[in-house]
Amino acid sequence: MDTCSVCVVVLILGHAVQARGAMSKSKTEVAKAEYLRLLPTLGKCAAANKAGLSMTHIYRLRQSSEGFRLEEDQALGERVDRVEQALEDIALGHEEGSAVQVNAARLVLQANRQKYQPQTHTQITGPGGGPLQIARVDEELVREAVKQIEQRMRALPGGTDDEPTTAQ
Repeated sequence: MDTCSVCVVVLILGHAVQARGAMSKSKTEVAKAEYLRLLPTLGKCAAANKAGLSMTHIYRLRQSSEGFRLEEDQALGERVDRVEQALEDIALGHEEGSAVQVNAARLVLQANRQKYQPQTHTQITGPGGGPLQIARVDEELVREAVKQIEQRMRALPGGTDDEPTTAQ
C-alpha cells in the first residue's frame, strides 16, 4: 500500500471514528432528555436507569454543565411539587393514602423544601424562668488565665516567644 492509500484509509477511519463519536454524543443527548422527562415522576436512580444513564454519568453532567444542573433542579422541583400536591389531596380526602406513603411524602418534602423542615427554638432562662444573671467577672482571674494559656502556647512546637498580649 502506498503512502497516499494509507492516508486515505486513515482519513476514512478518522471520519468513521468521529461519526461514531457524534452518534454516541447524540445518544447521550437523547438519554439526557429522557432522564429529565422522567425525573418529575420517578426518583433519580429510576429515571437514570430507564434513560440508560449511570448515576456517575449524571453526577459528571451536573459538575460539568450548569445548563444540565438547572434543568435537573427544575425537574426535581416539579417532582417535589407533585409529592406536595399528592399529600394535599390525601389530607383533603380527595385521595387515599397509607401511613407509609404519607410519611414517605413528608420525608421527601422535608428533604427538599425549607418550609417543611422541623423548626426548633431554644431559649435559655435564669432561675424561675427569669432573665439570666451575669456574675461580675473577676478581671484578675481572667488576666491569670490568659497568661497561663499564652505560656502553654509558647511551650507548643512552633510556639511564639513574643511578649504576652495581656494588658497590665
